[in-house]
Amino acid sequence: MALLNMSGKIVMLRVNEVGDSFGKPPDNFIVEVIVQLDSHKAGAASGFQLRNDGNQPVRQGMLDLLRDAFNHGWRVHFDHEVPAGKTKGTIVRTWVTKDPATPVGGTIGGVFGTVLTPIAPAPTAAPAPVLAPVVGPGRIRREKATVQGDEARGTIVFKTVATKPER
Repeated sequence: MALLNMSGKIVMLRVNEVGDSFGKPPDNFIVEVIVQLDSHKAGAASGFQLRNDGNQPVRQGMLDLLRDAFNHGWRVHFDHEVPAGKTKGTIVRTWVTKDPATPVGGTIGGVFGTVLTPIAPAPTAAPAPVLAPVVGPGRIRREKATVQGDEARGTIVFKTVATKPER
């Protein structure tokens, strides 16, 4: 039986009832926790039993670690024993790492052409002008254009609504 190392992102994390098997015979195994990584070959998987025995605290810790890695997109590493001629292996230890941070740049979406460039600090922008607060609901009353081709100018008319206290 070979002890192999695997590394990758989790694409499937499954928990079975005790005694359930995973895979088709003769390449199946009886485990409660099954994990597949993006680096597994098609049909391959790894897992371990989660029984109420002396190994239960360690294996519960491995399941918790795998669940956190799945939820956060962390990279998983584990050593597993794979019988000769089989594609399913039994995990004996596991650990996780975060991918190194990569600089972000480029256009997002394309609708507004938003560009993120945290590689270099952004220049200091002039402070935004302070506008008078808008009070109450309003409507826009349009004026006629005085010269053909001019854009119509509008005046905003606000109407204050008085409210009575509820009884």
